[in-house]
Amino acid sequence: MNDLPRQKLREIIVQHGRALCDDTKRCEAFLRDYCGQYGREIFILISALKKGVVKDILNSSNIPVELLLGRLTKQMQNDLGLTEEAARYAVESWAMVLDKMTPQQIQQPIIKPSNTISRNQQPILESTHPQPREISQTRQIDYTNLESLLQAQNFRAADLETEKIMLAVANREKERWLRTEDAEKFP
Repeated sequence: MNDLPRQKLREIIVQHGRALCDDTKRCEAFLRDYCGQYGREIFILISALKKGVVKDILNSSNIPVELLLGRLTKQMQNDLGLTEEAARYAVESWAMVLDKMTPQQIQQPIIKPSNTISRNQQPILESTHPQPREISQTRQIDYTNLESLLQAQNFRAADLETEKIMLAVANREKERWLRTEDAEKFP
């Protein structure tokens, strides 16, 4: 998870006040304006706001911060199906924004080497330099750009690239749309 959205969230709350915590749409709009490329982090932060994490943090002055954060992290995991890291990111971010903890107190995620694969996992890519993959005997489609976009987590551009590839596979680039029979015969 990236630190920039939590830093921007803090700046936004300082600039516009804690009343912004009562307006999820406006808070989300500010985050998207300031750091829109971090969609996952924004989703997690706004989900925490919607689930009442902010109100719980503000209204729980008698509970030790560690206990409160642990309970809220577990609640986010259970309610939204988030990983512990994602839930902790949301809860700790809001605790920092609301001055309940310092940036130094935030737990850093454990980073596993990316080339370590457990027995149950398959590598996502077979090589670091993917070659064009043949779809049929007559058409060859290059997925290199799509793979790069997905690795960079640039999902909007990846969606557009997927559209181009699907049209190319169906030989419908000129028409720029698929017919029902094209979709039914899609490899």
